[in-house]
Amino acid sequence: MDRTQSSTLEGRLEAMKELAKLSADVTFATEFINMDGIAVLTRLVEGSSKLLSHYGEMLAFSLTAFLELMDHGLVSWDTVSIGFIKQIAGYVSQPTVDVSILQRSLAILESMVLNSQALYQKIAEEITVGQLLSHLQVSNQEIQTYAVALINALFLKAPEDKRQEPLASPLDLPCTEMADASAQKQLRSAILTVRTGVQEAPPR
Repeated sequence: MDRTQSSTLEGRLEAMKELAKLSADVTFATEFINMDGIAVLTRLVEGSSKLLSHYGEMLAFSLTAFLELMDHGLVSWDTVSIGFIKQIAGYVSQPTVDVSILQRSLAILESMVLNSQALYQKIAEEITVGQLLSHLQVSNQEIQTYAVALINALFLKAPEDKRQEPLASPLDLPCTEMADASAQKQLRSAILTVRTGVQEAPPR
């Protein structure tokens, strides 16, 4: 625990790299969580704007560790703070964020949406349909896959009463309006294109 709060960036990077590996072990995860480790990681991510510009790799390891720890089901996703959600959603909204950070952020948001209706609402308000669509139009197939998984989770959680008449700019809709007919049409078309591209991709 102390190493994750090292006074040097190098020391913290090594600590986070090790933590990301160890967090998959439920015994270690239980002990780390009991030492308030989730709160430490949450604070680190919430204050990561400066960290992102200096050491994006450390942030990627921090997000990996957080996701591994939460996936054990030892802590409720509903305990996640609004500040943390906004920070993660912010990474998904940034067009130039590092791929490893984007990948982990998409995975974290998917888990939040699937595990909590309350978090679905908060996350859906932070991200627009257009921002998700942009991740389906990149060449990185892993990012496409994680984006499709998040879109599917949001579709799954979208309330039926959100259906409405198509709006002029469906891509500007927040994801709370994913039941909008125009938004669904554009997203489903993009997902179909992604899947077709994967199937047609030549072997390496």
